[in-house]
Amino acid sequence: MQSGQLDTLFEVLERTEQKNSAGQVKQVWNVIGDFFGEMLPVSTANFVNSGVMGNAIIARIHMRPNDFPELLESHRLRDVDTGKLYDITGILPVEKNRKQAVMVSNGKL
Repeated sequence: MQSGQLDTLFEVLERTEQKNSAGQVKQVWNVIGDFFGEMLPVSTANFVNSGVMGNAIIARIHMRPNDFPELLESHRLRDVDTGKLYDITGILPVEKNRKQAVMVSNGKL
């Protein structure tokens, strides 16, 4: 993969607790960093063969691990250009080009 293909900016969001003025605790998503990645769709054949049911859009994001070294499945990703939110379903190393493939979904499974 060439670095020019990592052309989409993603923000990394983490859920934290925050108290409002009345002292009630609520869950909010805060931006903790960002990285450039490449959004790749998962093929229809792979999606059908996986047996996943539902209406989620499943995709793969390639990124350099050093751009955001502590990415966790509990984080969310937001595409800065479109504002779409993605839940992380898995993080896989891609050994041959020292990248990571982040499996994400948008919607409910």
